[in-house]
Amino acid sequence: MSIYREEQRLQGTESIRYTKRPTNKCSLRERGDTTLNDWQKTKREEIIGGICGHFSSQILKDPEKALSTIEQELESQEIYQGNDWLGRGVVGDTVINATIEGLEIVRSDCLAILKDTNSKG
Repeated sequence: MSIYREEQRLQGTESIRYTKRPTNKCSLRERGDTTLNDWQKTKREEIIGGICGHFSSQILKDPEKALSTIEQELESQEIYQGNDWLGRGVVGDTVINATIEGLEIVRSDCLAILKDTNSKG
């Protein structure tokens, strides 16, 4: 199971809902994470869901500002991922990888909304 974005149009307003559903886009097998334990899979989905939920309202209100925030956070997390000279262990690696994956998902969503907005206006 992985997290993906599902758009709904309710009475002329757009809301984003994140649900668990198997997809090819973020499947564990495709990412090479076939050796994840159950707790790692659960933690990964929890983190990605939290990130998607946190940014969903921000993306709808001001996608340009949200994109800037997401890209800054993504850059910081990627630097943090590279600064592993003492070793974080499996828990730290699971958390940082899931955080980066979640940020990449919301960044993609934000870019899609900006593209739609620019093409309409």
